[in-house]
Amino acid sequence: MGETIILRAADGFGTTAYVARPRGKAKGALVVIQEIFGVNRHMRGVADGFARDGYVAIVPSLFDRIRPGIQLGYADADIQRGIGLKQASPTEAALLDIAAARDAVKAAGKVGVVGYCWGGFLAWVACTRLKGFAAGVSYYGGGIGGVAGEKPGCPVQFHFGEKDHAIPMTDVAKVRDAGHRRVEVHAYPAGHGFNCDERGSFDAASARQARARAIAFFAAHVAGEAAPAPKAKAAPKPKEKAKARPKARPKAKAKAKARPKAKTKAAARPKAKIKAKPAAKAKSRLKPKARPKSRSRRR
Repeated sequence: MGETIILRAADGFGTTAYVARPRGKAKGALVVIQEIFGVNRHMRGVADGFARDGYVAIVPSLFDRIRPGIQLGYADADIQRGIGLKQASPTEAALLDIAAARDAVKAAGKVGVVGYCWGGFLAWVACTRLKGFAAGVSYYGGGIGGVAGEKPGCPVQFHFGEKDHAIPMTDVAKVRDAGHRRVEVHAYPAGHGFNCDERGSFDAASARQARARAIAFFAAHVAGEAAPAPKAKAAPKPKEKAKARPKARPKAKAKAKARPKAKTKAAARPKAKIKAKPAAKAKSRLKPKARPKSRSRRR
């Protein structure tokens, strides 16, 4: 279980935030940015998951500037209310609270940022407009196409759903075509909000694959664990070469089997001797028959 703390933004506003801490030494810290539903049970669970992965995870309550303690569900009425709250929350004000959350956890090491839905949009602009982030991960950020051309100050990884009704694939193409050198873009056969296991659009396979990529991304850029990865990939190569060697041995055995052919040639020699001997005897038997004729002539 985590705890709730108070953040102090640069403009003096006090924002609450949920903080989950790992057991033992932290690998770094992550600022987790909410959806349009506030810091609800799902967002706290996401932070707890990152804490189990070894990071200090903090979720600032971005709706506190409107009204503290807002937590919504995922019914149609909640979605409409969340959209209204998001529209009433200026991006620059949200970035002030995100920066305050970053400063609150920077003692843990390098800091990354990850956001979902509205938070996916804010995670991207946090990487383009704020300093102090080592990496960012954005999940299906609405309106991302309008800010795709902004230049990030750190590596960023994107996750989109190919069936997302709120984010057309043309917006995804804008992110890809922007030509950012340190940006990854991944798309999944899923809809909007596919990472949230409390929504009807939850896609377990896509969520699992996206999270694995996000954890590896943070391990490389926040925790600094990128070095061991190439060694694990290179390991199978020697095994493939070792398996190829036994294939050459049966060929040597095939040559050894061909040697008896030479023996068959040697076996043919006795046949020639046997034929020659009868021929010699036949000639010797003919000589005695000629002698009686010569005797008759003498008589």
